[in-house]
Parts: sequence; C-alpha cells; structure tokens
Amino acid sequence: MVATLIILLLFVIFLAFFVGKNLGNLCTFWLFKTFENIPVAVLVLIAFGAGIVCSILFVLIAKIRAASTADLNAQIENQKIKLAKKNSKLEKQAEKVHSKLKRKEKNVSVAQENNADNKE
Repeated sequence: MVATLIILLLFVIFLAFFVGKNLGNLCTFWLFKTFENIPVAVLVLIAFGAGIVCSILFVLIAKIRAASTADLNAQIENQKIKLAKKNSKLEKQAEKVHSKLKRKEKNVSVAQENNADNKE
C-alpha cells in the first residue's frame, strides 16, 4: 500500500516536471477556427476533458437504453401473460360449447330413435 502510494507520487512528480519543461512548446489547433500558439499541455488537458465528457455521455445513453429495454421486456412479459389467460379462457369456452353440442347431438339421436320406434 505504501509502495503504491510512493510510486504514484513519483509518477505525478515526473509528469509535473515533464509538463513544466514543455510549457514553452506551442502548437496550432483548428476547431472551426484556427487557434495559434496554444501550449501543448493545455491542448492535452482539453482533449482529456473532452474524452471524459464523451465517455460520461456514452455511459448515460447506455444506461437509458438498458432501462428502456428492461421496460419493454417487462411489457412483453405482461402481454404474454395476458394472452395466455385469454387463450385459456377461450379454450374453456370452446370446451363448454363442444360439450353442449355433444349433449344436443345425444338428445337429437335419442329423439330420432324415439321417432323411429313410434313409426314402427
């Protein structure tokens, strides 16, 4: 733990020394307008900040998409449950109608037999 802290501190000191020695280096930067004589260290910090902002945006967009996908999956599951209930209800109704038809057919066949017996 202490060794890691010392190594990190040495790295930060080296980085500060390196950046401090190179502050005199200037460059030209174009972003819809030409910016001249900008220190390289400033440009690196701007690029770092822009990268952080883009990363945060992409993470937020991914979380929003995941949440909306989870909502859609929940809605799909609810619709499946509703359809299964409707299907079972329709099957019960069909079974009732089928049993009524069988009873009617049985009654008709009994009535036809009675008519046939009465005619003889």
